[in-house]
Amino acid sequence: MLIREFADTMKQSLHPLYDEREASAIVQSYLSQRLQVASYQLALMGNDPLSEAQQQLFLQDLEQLKNACPLQYVLGETDFYGCRIAVNPSVLIPRPETEELVALAVKQAGMRGMDASPNVWDVGTGSGCIAVAIAKNLPKASIFASDVSEAALQTARTNAENNGVQVTFACHDMTDAEKLPFGECRFDMIVSNPPYIPESGRAQMHGNVLDFEPHGALFVPDDDPLVFYRSLAVLGRKCLKREGVILAETYEDFHPQLEKLFSAMGYGRFQSMCDINGRKRMMVAAR
Repeated sequence: MLIREFADTMKQSLHPLYDEREASAIVQSYLSQRLQVASYQLALMGNDPLSEAQQQLFLQDLEQLKNACPLQYVLGETDFYGCRIAVNPSVLIPRPETEELVALAVKQAGMRGMDASPNVWDVGTGSGCIAVAIAKNLPKASIFASDVSEAALQTARTNAENNGVQVTFACHDMTDAEKLPFGECRFDMIVSNPPYIPESGRAQMHGNVLDFEPHGALFVPDDDPLVFYRSLAVLGRKCLKREGVILAETYEDFHPQLEKLFSAMGYGRFQSMCDINGRKRMMVAAR
């Protein structure tokens, strides 16, 4: 089978799930990554034959994609803020909005004049993408990361190792402020992308998210949607240094409640931050 023949077969197979533009983008991304070539080179390789091993692998992958499995899970990895991050159904697939959270953390470290080796805690690390990317961009920082899922932590440790960074990991339920995972360590910054999508929002979500990504990392109860932000506020009061900050990704409708919550918990400054699409996506709360 030629590369262009497989590309055509793949597009036709994906059309029931995706429109033509999205299907074409998935095909291009898939072939580029599996063949390890730049996207612009694919057009020049259309008449190149696939080996028997490649055909077998590609057709197996296509079966998963036809069942709406996200491309990142099929490939087993994705790019995130200059890092290559392994992913599997035990962890969320990193989103571009979370890259903006990392950029904000790096910027805040400089703006606030933190010392040359700040302590940073990534709460609810999942794949470790936030911790790994911050470690890569703040090489003198001491990076700590925690998650309630041992399976997620296994993936996060792999990602730290594969990207050549040092991160201290611990298993910890972020709602437990009594058993702190890093003892008496105090932090300049706490960063988190906690679950924040209300349960009622499930109906608007695509099947390839609902059927494959871990629901515990996505959804919060409709009657207590700020549960994990309240936990972050409590952890911050116990573990942040004076003038330390909490940075978190958020649901855009929560910001008035978040500001009220953090103000009531003794945080002196609260700031809403918009993502590249103009949506209130991030918050900064300072002690």
